Amino acid sequence: MIIGKVKRILKYKYWGLFIFPFLLVFLAGREANTRFSRDLSQFFPKESLSKKERVLYFLTEEEKNSNLSLREKKEFTHAVVRSGQRLQLPDGTKLGGHIPDSDLFLYVWAKTRSDLRSDSKSGHGILGLPEFQVANLEKKAGAKIDRVFDVFNFNLQFKIALVLYKEYLSAGLSAKDAYLKLYGLGKASTEWERLEKIYADLHEKVIPENL
Repeated sequence: MIIGKVKRILKYKYWGLFIFPFLLVFLAGREANTRFSRDLSQFFPKESLSKKERVLYFLTEEEKNSNLSLREKKEFTHAVVRSGQRLQLPDGTKLGGHIPDSDLFLYVWAKTRSDLRSDSKSGHGILGLPEFQVANLEKKAGAKIDRVFDVFNFNLQFKIALVLYKEYLSAGLSAKDAYLKLYGLGKASTEWERLEKIYADLHEKVIPENL
């Protein structure tokens, strides 16, 4: 009888060893998903959007100055999250005192440049890409970029911006200096400080560690 109990204990013990790694993976996944954890399911009943996309989409809905359509908002948030996966800011970078989330940073970048308007006067597209940089990339790539259609495609806009931005970062520039150089802004410009202020406000609003 005692031997039987021991066998049962050992049986459960080894099951525990088998299940424990999967439990760790599950919990790690749950923890990772809380970074943008505001529950917005009431706004998206059955949408095939990631949680980050839903949060960013919710932010676009709160933008009073944006003229993006429902479809454009979805395309924009998808482009932001997709592009954020390809961006790593230099170690030690902080925005408004916070370690930046790449996706939220790109969202704020667009908001700073254009107020999320497709008819921005500050340059091409929602990121306000300067003409000299678009021409610069054309020369490097040996390809023509259509100023009427191509530069208004959100995915392409972020690709252009990130190719140039990461080039400046790899040259040793800080996140701020690379941004200023990309747009041809002088040291006296306060645009980066405005970006930081917007980032800090939204960071505290949507990232639960700060709620």
